[in-house]
Amino acid sequence: MKRKLLSLLMALALMVGLMPAALAADNMDHFKKVNDYPAGKFTDVATSSWYAESVQKAYELDLVKGSSGNTFSPTQNLTISSTLALACRLHSIYHTGKAGFQQGEPWYQVYVDYAVENGIITAGQFTDYNANATRRQFAGILVKALPAEELEAINTIENGDIPDLAAGSANYEDIYTLYRAGILTGSDKYGTFLPETPIDRASVATIISRMALPGQRRQVTLEEKPVTVTAITLDKATLAIQQGESGKLTASVTPANSTEALTWTSSNKNVATVAADGTVTAVAPGTAVITAAASSGVKATCTVTVSKRALSTQPLYEDSNVSIKFSKVQKSRYDAGEAELYLNVTNKTGSTITVQADAVSLNGYTFNDLVMSDDVSANSTGTVTVTINNYDSSLVNLNSVQTVGGQFRVILGGVGSGSKTTYARFDATNLYTGKTDDTIPAVSGKEKLYSDENVEFYYGKTQKYPYSDDGSEIEVYLLVRNKSDITVLIQNDTVVIDGRSYNRTTMSDPVLAHSTGYVKVSVREYSGPTPSTVTTVGGDFRIIDDLGDRGSYTITLGGGASGGWDNGGSDWDDGDEDDQQSSSGGSSSGGNTGDMDLDATYSKYPNVPDFGAMFGVPTMQEDPDGDTTMYVYNLSNIPGGSGNRNSVMDLYITMLEGHGFRFSNSQGGISYGYTYDVYNLGSFPNIQTMVSVGYIYSGSTPVAVAIRVVPMN
Repeated sequence: MKRKLLSLLMALALMVGLMPAALAADNMDHFKKVNDYPAGKFTDVATSSWYAESVQKAYELDLVKGSSGNTFSPTQNLTISSTLALACRLHSIYHTGKAGFQQGEPWYQVYVDYAVENGIITAGQFTDYNANATRRQFAGILVKALPAEELEAINTIENGDIPDLAAGSANYEDIYTLYRAGILTGSDKYGTFLPETPIDRASVATIISRMALPGQRRQVTLEEKPVTVTAITLDKATLAIQQGESGKLTASVTPANSTEALTWTSSNKNVATVAADGTVTAVAPGTAVITAAASSGVKATCTVTVSKRALSTQPLYEDSNVSIKFSKVQKSRYDAGEAELYLNVTNKTGSTITVQADAVSLNGYTFNDLVMSDDVSANSTGTVTVTINNYDSSLVNLNSVQTVGGQFRVILGGVGSGSKTTYARFDATNLYTGKTDDTIPAVSGKEKLYSDENVEFYYGKTQKYPYSDDGSEIEVYLLVRNKSDITVLIQNDTVVIDGRSYNRTTMSDPVLAHSTGYVKVSVREYSGPTPSTVTTVGGDFRIIDDLGDRGSYTITLGGGASGGWDNGGSDWDDGDEDDQQSSSGGSSSGGNTGDMDLDATYSKYPNVPDFGAMFGVPTMQEDPDGDTTMYVYNLSNIPGGSGNRNSVMDLYITMLEGHGFRFSNSQGGISYGYTYDVYNLGSFPNIQTMVSVGYIYSGSTPVAVAIRVVPMN
């Protein structure tokens, strides 16, 4: 019994004797604070520095010491021997709770022996222990200081995510282990490791504190680092294309897995432009250098030569009487503000023809301020010239014209022959390919006044009429985008400027199909503010199917505050009775067409005889056909005197409130000379009318002015 009791007591004593050793077994809790770290301990470790907390933690754990009593030297590099000393201390404290190393000669030999014995390094792995340790070497040594279970992954970092660590390189898996454990995080958001860079003491303190204190480890998500382009090669060093064509440049980059985007530029966008995918578009003849560049400064170039395409031989317009072909377009030789369009016209008839232009289009822009009236002899080909006044080069570069169109009239027999008038129209024909270009130029930087399925109105400008000495006549320019497939004629019923209505206006400008162009309202007897200070513009306008049978409709541009252009309007008047009844303002005889006395109630034109108050009581006559009424005014009563054609035009403009005119032939046996016709613009009771005005001659002497009213129903 005594022997059994003695054996039990001896066993208990042995267990108690072994308890400290058991408590000293592998444990992260062995890393405890040993040293105090007073504020300002190291003068070269600012509290705001990224490594300040790590230096404090590592010092308190007695894992690092200062380079002197009050300095730490954070940028100083660490040697292989010092790295081994740190790893051995970590390993020993973790496994035994202490780091009792007796240094010998050389001082680091005890650490080398311990590291080899405990598998931290292999014998002969390093030959120069005084050399600076690289970041790769430091990671490879430190990862062996703790067992794998103490380096549990808290980050998801796949092999290949560290941008500067080659697969299969030395310590590849060791480094990834420390990244995944949150001990290493890299030098930037991409996780760049800089493996061959010597490690400094600031980085050492950070890594050591995270090794010993898991709470200091960091969770990170690495961003994919762009692979920088080191070289660019283009598939073409030179490219020759014709005006209006496109070509493709393909860029190859080194390395092939680069994620860096290339920027494409042209040295001369007036010659050639380039898109983000390398597509080059030829604009005008000349040379341009196309450059593909990376942000790193690497680039490659291609020289692009653009030549003018051979013109199509296809006629722009042709019928049994004429054939019209494009010749050239250029700046005027005499006036820098003008352009000249040359056309080759073949006259297939047996008599002289006169060719006149209502409007032309270049690259989809309509120009209607023109001078043209050229004859072409019978059965011959001649060149006719269209002079474009006030040419706006900002709309179309004459060196890059690709499409030409227009509305022309061909007078068989020539001007003054009394022959039938023939209208010829062609719209936006492509010079170079013979294909129709339906692209309508967009309008930018202008205030939109009105829009429907056919047209868009934009405000252009208001200016003084150049030849008005007293400022009583001004010009309002509007930009009209014609989205329809017909040429439209824009006429003005009344214009409202800064709240005042003006009815003595002149306007009759065509805008060609699928094109954009300026139209002009000439305003007489203007009494408003200086044109440059105008704040609101509105009014009623007619949209007329100029050469077809769709009729017309009226739209309203409201005034509103400065820059606030309101809109209104209706659909085409196609003659359908139901449409006319239901369409607001859509009928050619309905809608608000003016307000002469500003009482906001007037909606019809005054009857023609009402103008007798200005020019005397007219003599009423019947045309020989019996259904036409004529009002004849003695020329002596017209301002300007007998035979003054301008006075006739003044009378015409006064009567018809600025509506357009067309050249016409003699009517009903009475010689009119020059006669101007306007359709559906007067309003008599229950009828639509045609109104014309012209001279009445006695022999060759003009003796009177006749206003002719023809019922249209």
